[in-house]
Amino acid sequence: MADILKKNILSILCGVVVLIAVAAYFFFVTGLFHGDGSLEAKANERKEQYERLNTLVSKTRNLPVVDLDTPNPVPMQVFPTEAVIQAGEQVTKQLTSQAEAMEREAAKRNQRPPLLATQQNPKGIFPNPNDIQKIEFRGAYEQFILEEIPKMLQSGTPPTEEQVSEAEDRLWNEKYADQIYTVEGKEVNRGPIEEAYKNEITTLRDTLEKQIAAKNKMYLEADAISVNGQLFKSADSAPTNEVWYAQTALWVQQDVVRSIADLNKNAKSVTDAPVKHLVSLKIPPGKAQYIMKAAAPTSAEEGASAAPTGPDYTLSPTGRICNAVYDVVQFELVVKMDGHYVPTLLQELSRDKFLTVHKVELTGVDNELARVDGYFYGKAPMVQATITGEGLLLHKWTAPLVPDVVKKEMPGYATPAAAPAEAPAAVASGN
Repeated sequence: MADILKKNILSILCGVVVLIAVAAYFFFVTGLFHGDGSLEAKANERKEQYERLNTLVSKTRNLPVVDLDTPNPVPMQVFPTEAVIQAGEQVTKQLTSQAEAMEREAAKRNQRPPLLATQQNPKGIFPNPNDIQKIEFRGAYEQFILEEIPKMLQSGTPPTEEQVSEAEDRLWNEKYADQIYTVEGKEVNRGPIEEAYKNEITTLRDTLEKQIAAKNKMYLEADAISVNGQLFKSADSAPTNEVWYAQTALWVQQDVVRSIADLNKNAKSVTDAPVKHLVSLKIPPGKAQYIMKAAAPTSAEEGASAAPTGPDYTLSPTGRICNAVYDVVQFELVVKMDGHYVPTLLQELSRDKFLTVHKVELTGVDNELARVDGYFYGKAPMVQATITGEGLLLHKWTAPLVPDVVKKEMPGYATPAAAPAEAPAAVASGN
């Protein structure tokens, strides 16, 4: 045996080396030595890589959809060449440029100047007014609702009892009082003069009502335009957020009023105006005016994540809610108008404005009963239209005006970062 080993020692050594090499391959090269099933794991990994690559190769690729009339994608016949890729990038840049231009134009059409704005100070008192500015805003706000809106509508109201009484006194003093004469200290014709006066004042109210209808284009109820009562709750300045909410509501009210004024622009009197009577234009006061989810962000980080990105049809028929792009303000308009013009009013509300109608309810109006109440509508078939809707205010132009306190209450606004704390004196002196 020893002789055999001596004679074949070289062959035996070579065999051992081969066995060691085979073992080393399986244990060290393949990783089997680690005992974690690496052979199977690597096989599965390679299988997954193959499947991913095969999916990329065999995946159906479609041409970009650029025609809104044909939204269905068209499969690509060949893989895009460098020239096709460059052409696609050019189209993408062009669409991006057009989208940005549309956004700028939309903001331009949507933008409204705030109260107290001037050419030198287009922001008015915003974004962060002081107490004196807020008091000035309150006065301008009240004046706009009580004076400017009636001017925009060229509106009037039927005469009150006090106005009729003043007109009667004025008629007596200017026309009849001087007709009474005396003979030897006795009035000899008071009876006939008073009788003529009484006959004329029986139709005086009717005459005044017709005069008001003739010189105005519509009627406006005294409390038709809703106001934010928080501005007048105290003689002191109102909270900053309520001042902002009054401004945003007023912007939407202006758009609605402008729509009515535009529809009535060719009318000469109430009797030939399409919209004859503005009963009410209500916007909920304060934060309640907005259509938005119940929870509001309280910080910049939360605001960025909490701003909704999709429609919510449980809150609005359009699905629009306050988000990072726009705020949504709800309104309710009640008018009495010629029934033929209801569709035209709906068109006018959305013409060149970011107003959308949700619902319209119509009820008949008896012209004769309205006449008893002092309203002279004429002979047109009348309806009362109750219109609910929403107005959009784009952040593109409102963001620079929004007070910091409001940004904390509303979604989609980045609140300013807190100022860094001052370094301790010891550290500061050591620098």
